[in-house]
Amino acid sequence: MPFGKVGRERITQLNNSLNGKFKPFAKDDRIALDLTYQTIIDIQNRDLDVDLESVLKVFITYKEWHHWLFSMFELGKSFAKAA
Repeated sequence: MPFGKVGRERITQLNNSLNGKFKPFAKDDRIALDLTYQTIIDIQNRDLDVDLESVLKVFITYKEWHHWLFSMFELGKSFAKAA
């Protein structure tokens, strides 16, 4: 991926931070992240009248909707314990 000078500097800063790691997103990853984010925001703003925990369970239960983001925060493990 081509990055400009400032972009490369920011990636270096991120990779050198304590918990930072640069991960390039494929188009599908970006779409999944955006949809997940928008769903959470819509629930928080009460634009979508569903329970957040229920939605996250659906996201992690169906393999085609499961995203690396949930694994990163170990959401699957916490929901498995709660069930």
